[in-house]
Parts: sequence; C-alpha cells; structure tokens
Amino acid sequence: MKTVGPLVAALATIAAAGYAGFRLWPREIDIRPIPLTPTWESIGGRAVVRLPGRFLVAEIASYDDEFFAYLMFTHLRARPVFRNTEVLLTYRRLPNRIVYPIQVHLENDLLSAAFLLAGARKSGLIRESSSRYVPAETLHRLQYQTSVFLTAYNLPSRVRLEHLTKADLSEYVRRFVRFKALTDARTRSKTEPVQPLTSAEAQQLAADIVAVSDFYLLPLDFFLGIGAMENNYLDVQGDLKNAIWKRHAEKGDIVLKRKRGRVLVLNQSSGVWQITRETLRYAHRLYLRDSREYSRLPARLRPPRAGFG
Repeated sequence: MKTVGPLVAALATIAAAGYAGFRLWPREIDIRPIPLTPTWESIGGRAVVRLPGRFLVAEIASYDDEFFAYLMFTHLRARPVFRNTEVLLTYRRLPNRIVYPIQVHLENDLLSAAFLLAGARKSGLIRESSSRYVPAETLHRLQYQTSVFLTAYNLPSRVRLEHLTKADLSEYVRRFVRFKALTDARTRSKTEPVQPLTSAEAQQLAADIVAVSDFYLLPLDFFLGIGAMENNYLDVQGDLKNAIWKRHAEKGDIVLKRKRGRVLVLNQSSGVWQITRETLRYAHRLYLRDSREYSRLPARLRPPRAGFG
C-alpha cells in the first residue's frame, strides 16, 4: 500500500508528458482553402443561385478624386436601377495614392445580380463591373466607410464660396461641370453626337466662370445654376426651331417668313450656355455702352468691338 502514492505520481507524469508530446510534436497541417460552392434554390418560384454565409458585392466605378467620387456616388444611388440596392462609397489605399471605389451590395443571387449589372451597363450608367463574395466583416467595413463619407459631406458648411481662393473655387467648379456633363442622359445614351468635357476643358471653363463671376460681381451660384439647367455644360445646339420676329433682317440671319414689314428669323441656341443669336446681339450692345475696365478680364473673355453677325 505504501507504493500507491509514487505509482500514481509516475503515471500522472507520463500522462502529462504524453499529452504535451501530442500537442507539441510537429505534424502536417491541411491548409487547403475550404471550397465555397454556390447552391441552387427555388424561392417563390424563382431560380436563385446563392452562396450561403457570404455577401455579394460588385465594384462599378473607381475615382482618384474624393469629391468627384462623392458626386458620382450620389448620382448612382438615385438612379432607378440602383434604387433598391445598397450603393457604397469606399476607399482603398494604394502604394502612392488613395482611390475611391463605388461598390454595390447586391442580392445574394448571381442570376439577378448579373441581370441588374447588365442593365446598368446597357443604360450607360457604368462601363464595367467586378463582383466578389465577401464575409460579413468586410461588408460592415465598407458600410462604415460609406457612413463616414455621408456624415462628412452632410455636415453644415463652415466656409462660404465667397471666402475661398480663386484657385480653390476653380477646382470645385471643374469637378462640378465635368460631373454634370458626364451624367447627362445624352452622354450616357450616346444618342446624339455629344462630347462631354475633358478634364482640361472643364478646368478652362471653371477658370472662365470664376473670372467672369468676379468681374461682374455676380454670385458664382448664378453661373452654376444656368449652366446646369440649360445644357449641363455640353456644347450642342438647342432650340433648333426657335424663331423671332424682327423689323428687318441682319447679316447672317436665316429668314423664315416675311409679313407686313417684319421678318421671322431663325434664333437657335448654341454653345455651353445655350445663348441665342439675338441674345448675343443684345448683350453686345450693352457691352459697347459699359464703362467697366474690360482689360481686367483675360483676353479670351473680352468681347470684340465688332458686332455679332
């Protein structure tokens, strides 16, 4: 009976050593990824191909400029094709810059997702897309990034446009006019020979708007509103059938009708601002009587002394 204590202790020591050896002895580990296999289901009489436990996300656009990306994000989330889809504005750090992808959280169904994205491409809203399945933590991170952008851009403005430098104003206007031109329905559908503004053209137009606004002491919003409402800053003809009665025809007029000493002439709109020929003539008469120092304007913005034909 006296040997029971030492025997139990020895057995316990052997057991502990064996357990430690089992846990610590080097062994091969199977690190092959677990395959994720989509499943086919019939839900409400509709075929659904889904991946349980994962979330389907597609990247539909990516931009280098944060403010422009936010403008495009607000535009896309308001389109009917994405109205019932969660649109996400996110960011990704690259070695030398940050990019701002716009992504959509789609229904967990490959068939309906493919149909939705194909419709968005056909309508010209997006050019291409790349889809992937992500775990819940990744989706939550993308949703959090979106909420940060929404919060930041919906805070009350602390700086008025009038207090920004001309350089800063031009940069904001450049983004806005290019955004309006790119999202115009005629640009997306390509039903008309419309060429949206390039970055360089948008930069020049923005600088011109800021310069003219400052020269005439007019609110910048005045020009932004007119340009957006008239033609989204696209240089195309408008009001092709617009005409006006005058006492007599002038050089360059296309006379449509003559009646009782008056003439009906074509008065189409043209250019980014959709200004008619008669409006230009009236504005030029005002300019000839104006006493302001027009040398303060860049040469390209000074009206000619000769009238418009």
